Amino acid sequence: MEETIRELKGEQVEEEKELQVVLKIGGFLPKDYIPNTAQRLDLYQRLYAVGNEAMLAELQAELIDRFGALPEAVEKLLRLVELRTLARRLRLLKIERRQQTVIFVFDPVTPVPPEKIVALLHEHRRTLRFIPEHTLELRLMQDAWAAVCSAVKKVLQQLL
Repeated sequence: MEETIRELKGEQVEEEKELQVVLKIGGFLPKDYIPNTAQRLDLYQRLYAVGNEAMLAELQAELIDRFGALPEAVEKLLRLVELRTLARRLRLLKIERRQQTVIFVFDPVTPVPPEKIVALLHEHRRTLRFIPEHTLELRLMQDAWAAVCSAVKKVLQQLL
């Protein structure tokens, strides 16, 4: 709706590009946690629409309240949604895990100032490097899903 109002005012509206998050972490809503298919689909839609950390926290609290303790698969899904939310704010196009690295591909019109990226590169000389075509590459120090998510989140938060 906000986009439509800006269009009607004659303001330029940039089309939001689809973000891909491919971290090879199997996050999902298991059937034995939420048996009803319609409820699962509704929750997937709501998770996809999460726009900030507060919305995610509310949804997590609702899941626990309605269905009980979170299984690991749901914890993974919530972490992926959290990373997606942060990445959207930075206008990333892709976060992808490749063996022992994760790449971050930025939209050319990212709001992240180049100085912030340079400062981050200096701070993480051993684990982070810039690759042409708006890409950062993070070398992973651990392979566990929680460690991967934490490393990615740290980079995203430092770029905000």
